[in-house]
Amino acid sequence: MIEKNNTYKVLEFFFTYPTKEIHLRELSRQLKLSMPPILSAVKKTPAGTTLNSH
Repeated sequence: MIEKNNTYKVLEFFFTYPTKEIHLRELSRQLKLSMPPILSAVKKTPAGTTLNSH
């Protein structure tokens, strides 16, 4: 069985809901992941993308 890694889960969420604005904590709750993997996935995205963390 292929297991999705955390970065894939975060990116899949944003590709599924491209216009949705969401706080990182809410994203963490929806994906059932802790904050460190969420922050790591957001930091891995290239500069200039629409993923912004505040």
